[in-house]
Amino acid sequence: MEYPSERRLPHKVRNELRDLRTARDRREHGVFIVEGLRTCRDLSESSLHVELVIVADGASDEVLSVADRFPKATTDVVRCSRKDLDLITDTATPQDIVALARIPERRQPGARLLVLDGLSDPGNVGTIIRTAAWFGVSDIVLHGHGVDPYAPKVVRSAAGALFRSNIIEELDVMFDGRPILVSEPFGGAPPSQIADLPSWALVIGSEAHGVSDILRKRATQSVTIPGGHGTESLNAAIAASILLYEATR
Repeated sequence: MEYPSERRLPHKVRNELRDLRTARDRREHGVFIVEGLRTCRDLSESSLHVELVIVADGASDEVLSVADRFPKATTDVVRCSRKDLDLITDTATPQDIVALARIPERRQPGARLLVLDGLSDPGNVGTIIRTAAWFGVSDIVLHGHGVDPYAPKVVRSAAGALFRSNIIEELDVMFDGRPILVSEPFGGAPPSQIADLPSWALVIGSEAHGVSDILRKRATQSVTIPGGHGTESLNAAIAASILLYEATR
């Protein structure tokens, strides 16, 4: 996409940005939308290339100061009406600032991989990415027909952690001799054993279907969080948090 240098957002560009609500259009153009004051502030501190920043008419000085953080040589900052901002975003009450960032190319992964296998809830995926960043795990492998990591709700839920993460959508990075550990509700080893491994790929399955057969067959071992007491399973984001804590402490 190309953006003009006018200070106001043209309707043509507004309509193009509306299309970015779909994963197909985000991938086709190689960009995604970032909404909100705090998330845009985190974006301004990241290494991602930001093409466009849009500020609503009447925005606060705090919003304007965040918009001013982006490099003027590479980022076009424009204004628009609140009505146009509502059309671009998918939140009920947009926070007067929206940015357009380029989807980064994936990096070579490190020793620890977190694998999200078929997770379809964007809130869960964003929360897991945020939690993984907290524990120092930045390489996230996405497998199966799950959620797009650059969907607006994922971006919001990740709370800036997505900008520091290495999102990988090819499974082959896992199969390099590192242990593959799959989370199972019953019968697995205690998760504290993960901390003794120098490298690993930890697989979190979907709440509806669990770990897929292709990854279960390639697994080195399964791990189980002790507990239960009549409860069928944990929420995927909660399970990932517990396992990451055990794996990195």
